[in-house]
Amino acid sequence: MLDAAVPATVQALLDQLDPTPAYVVGPLGNVVATNAAWRTLVSPLGLLDVPNLVRHVFLHPDARTIYPAWDQEADAQVAHLHHGHHLLTDDPAFTGLLAEMLEVPAFAQRWNAHRTAQPRSGPTVIHHPDVGDLQIDREALRLAEHDQQLIAWLPADDATADALRRATVTEHPVSPAHLRVVGQG
Repeated sequence: MLDAAVPATVQALLDQLDPTPAYVVGPLGNVVATNAAWRTLVSPLGLLDVPNLVRHVFLHPDARTIYPAWDQEADAQVAHLHHGHHLLTDDPAFTGLLAEMLEVPAFAQRWNAHRTAQPRSGPTVIHHPDVGDLQIDREALRLAEHDQQLIAWLPADDATADALRRATVTEHPVSPAHLRVVGQG
């Protein structure tokens, strides 16, 4: 079953990783589970509107801005799809995605190159419209049951750590102070 939902224990793990942005991606590049930090961080990037990483990299109008190393990201997405090609060949979701993406010249060129080695771990840069460039170390953990990967985005430097904290704030602090009027009269 392609891009199946994750077990409750995997979702609990994602939630426990908060405030570290993390998500689970399936063999078609579909984001199938996330934590709150990842959703908050990527909302301005359009990843919640197009929750397929292959489509996002090749079809999103701002992809080349979001991914300053776009060629590397594009290569990685195609290689990920190629990696599972032999298992997915007869799946309608795969054949539909492949047919759609082969209409995109940049994808077709990479697909025809047949690269399959693609670690999802490693450094990348994400340009965020609110906090600037984020130097991210991606760490991928394979979830074998559905050929999925849990991916966490870790800050590669102090500036990114600070930017991630600012970008993923979902609650605003409330002051415990209470004001009262004294000495009227």
